[in-house]
Amino acid sequence: MAARASSPHDTPAMQQFARAKREHPDCLVFFRMGDFYELFYEDAKEASRLLGITLTTRTKDPPIPMAGVPVRAVDGYLQRLLAMGRRVAVCEQMQD
Repeated sequence: MAARASSPHDTPAMQQFARAKREHPDCLVFFRMGDFYELFYEDAKEASRLLGITLTTRTKDPPIPMAGVPVRAVDGYLQRLLAMGRRVAVCEQMQD
């Protein structure tokens, strides 16, 4: 499911996420931010439901749904999603 279009008010990281999601609309996009891989918007909601991870929001007006997993644990979560027949894309943050 598509994220909204990026805005000039978005951080560079969120602009990069939006670009990755446009390029891989059929995937759950895991986007690395520090020590976590984060999912946003509908991807966050779906990952929360499928994996039993906490759904929260990124502070913004309006709030952005967000879920994340530690980098050290991501392989297990990816394997679970792949076993469910889901497609995933793993993105590394290129700028802060």
